[in-house]
Amino acid sequence: MRIRKLLFKLLGTALFLFVLLITFLLNPSFLYANKTVYQNITIYHQTPLRADLFELIDKSLETVQQAEIAGSEWHTDLCLNDGSSYPGLVRSLLGEDVFTAFSNKVVFLGQDLETYDRFQLWDRELKYSQFFTHGLVHNLQFQHHGLWDANPLGGYPMWRWEGYAEYVTLGERYDLKCLVEDYEERKLDPYEWFSLSEGEGTISLHIRHLILTQYAFEVKEQGYDQFLKDPQSESEAYEEVLSWANIRD
Repeated sequence: MRIRKLLFKLLGTALFLFVLLITFLLNPSFLYANKTVYQNITIYHQTPLRADLFELIDKSLETVQQAEIAGSEWHTDLCLNDGSSYPGLVRSLLGEDVFTAFSNKVVFLGQDLETYDRFQLWDRELKYSQFFTHGLVHNLQFQHHGLWDANPLGGYPMWRWEGYAEYVTLGERYDLKCLVEDYEERKLDPYEWFSLSEGEGTISLHIRHLILTQYAFEVKEQGYDQFLKDPQSESEAYEEVLSWANIRD
């Protein structure tokens, strides 16, 4: 009987802690001192905002609003890494990333730099607007699909899910055939850094995802839902791209 009571107490404590964690995760205002609203972005922060933040938000929103799945009304919480314990909580629960995006939240995990549109992470200077835009696209995907159909619960291939975010963020500025040729020439490992122009870049794996998605939208003229539900495998899709680009080993 004592063991059963102890187990119930432990279960009750675990359930309480789980609910508490989820409450904090979904309500960043509990862990931030300040809240600033700009456009459709609510910014949670501890210290004064970086001088270029509003301009970078405008830049990202202009890009994201061109996405097929962008509706007229949507809202995002931007949670900054400037002294609050919230980013650490997100990192411990969801893992390491640049801007972690889930639900209607984008959580900045890097360190601000005074340089325009730049921040520091993994001993590398990265482009703020690029990764913020990527996170916003994931927010749009969550809004479009809803909780049960968005990844990870939706089960869509990662190359399609991430590829769409990369395509909206970067696709307009890079010629597809040149990108394929550059990717094939460099032959980088999947998690090696692939530098692009104007300070942009990402891991080589995401460049491959970008190529596949850009091909699907610009050459095959697929729409978003058609693209996500296409049964073609990643390897089959890439072979088709190489054939289109007239590239062979």
